Order: sequence, then C-alpha cells, then structure tokens
Amino acid sequence: MRHLGRIASLTLASALLAVSLTGCTGGQSKLEACANLITSLGDVTASLNESANTFAEDPQGASTLVANAAEKFQATVDKVTNEEVKDAAAEASARITELSDQYVTIAQDPTSADADELTAAGDRTRTAMEKLQAACV
Repeated sequence: MRHLGRIASLTLASALLAVSLTGCTGGQSKLEACANLITSLGDVTASLNESANTFAEDPQGASTLVANAAEKFQATVDKVTNEEVKDAAAEASARITELSDQYVTIAQDPTSADADELTAAGDRTRTAMEKLQAACV
C-alpha cells in the first residue's frame, strides 16, 4: 500500500512538472490562450449586454462601449500564438468588430439602421464565438 502511494505521488509530481513546463517551450499553450480569450470575451459580453440596455437612451455611449470592448478583444487576440485557436480567435474578433461597426453606424445616424444587417452581424458574431469555444475545448 505504501508503495502504491509513492507511485501515485511520483505520477502526480511528473504531471505537475509537465504542466508547469508547458510555458517553457517557447510556445503558448492552448489552455493559456483560451484562458486569456475567455476573460476578454467576458468583457465583450458584458459590454454588449450593457449597450443593449442603454442604446435607446445613449446610442453614442453604447456604441463607444462596444467599440472599446472590440478593440480590447483584438489586443488580446494579437497576443495569441497558439495555432490551435489563433484562426478562430481572429474570426471572432473580426465579427465582434463588424458588430461594433454596426452599432457605431446606427448611433451616428439612426435613420440608417438596417435591422436585418444588425441581426445578421449578431448571428455571425455568435457563430464565430461558438467556433472559438469549440477550438478551446
């Protein structure tokens, strides 16, 4: 029994060492890339939710909020080097920026609002985020 505990301890130590050395290979781990992206996506989601609640009262402020979130997410994506998630992250960033551009256009000229295009941009953004989520699983 004592021998089994020693083997388990060595196995755990080896696994922890392997995980800790992941960052030492010079590359970014998938886990590290996704953790950074998920944190940033949380900010984007919060900004989108807040802007949806305030857009009618303050379209300029709401569009600025979304534009800032899109820029911050792009800055996070720019730091991704992991090949497994880089393309999905870039696509998500492009779709978030596209949605942000729709918000800005509508805020500047509410008569130019194209509900169908806004909905389509939202759908494309959701699809890109789902692909990013799948890449991070």
